[in-house]
Amino acid sequence: MSLKILRAIAKTTMPISLESIIAFGDIGFVCLALETGEIVDEYVFIDACTRGHTEIVRLLLDLPWERGVDPSARDNKSLRFASRHGHTEIVRMLLNLPLDRGVNPEAYENEALRVACYRGQTDLVPLLLELEICVDPAASDNWGFHSGHTEIVRMLLDLPLTRGVNPAAENNEALQFTCSMGHTQIVRILLELPTERGVDPRVNGLIQYAIQHGHTEIVRLLLEPERGVNLLVALQCAILNGRTEIQRMLEAKIPWYRRMFL
Repeated sequence: MSLKILRAIAKTTMPISLESIIAFGDIGFVCLALETGEIVDEYVFIDACTRGHTEIVRLLLDLPWERGVDPSARDNKSLRFASRHGHTEIVRMLLNLPLDRGVNPEAYENEALRVACYRGQTDLVPLLLELEICVDPAASDNWGFHSGHTEIVRMLLDLPLTRGVNPAAENNEALQFTCSMGHTQIVRILLELPTERGVDPRVNGLIQYAIQHGHTEIVRLLLEPERGVNLLVALQCAILNGRTEIQRMLEAKIPWYRRMFL
């Protein structure tokens, strides 16, 4: 099929380059372009994966190697971007390729997994976690805990300890971040973990983060008796930040303060 015929079929309203045709996601036009001998460079394949054109990705992967399709190009950008945009079937397709195609789910410090966690891709995360040998869910400071996606946090915490997921990493960064962002359910999950998991609500500045952002329910969780937070520091923070409801909650927990000032 010549470019002239392809142009006629497209009624001259569609650019004829394969890069442009991919954007429309029409596998028929892609087939026509391939018949003209269009070169499939790495950017064409990456774009198809990024846009979620599953059948086009399958078609390109089935081309002979000499046509230039490298699914691992640009540090496995096809896999990383398919994961970023939640294209589960394309990710599965790439992971199932023979090892000699070079697809590496560990690329860019496990970006495929980290981004899937951060964006709440609950179908993709289990798929990537199954790659026990290749994918380290503890990489890059447990980014999954920062996502605010409760189900994904549970997935990570349910992994065997040998997988290395440490909810107390980087001075309890996961707890600090979730307190600051107001992820109440995740804060509760972290605080209820067994003590051997290392989560410590007394970490410096923790309750202040929750108070500064007005997360009353999280403050309430941190004030449970066994948490051991500094009530006076918390009260001072509430007063300075004008958090009246939290201030009253704290005043009620300090007997001598009530006697002297209330």
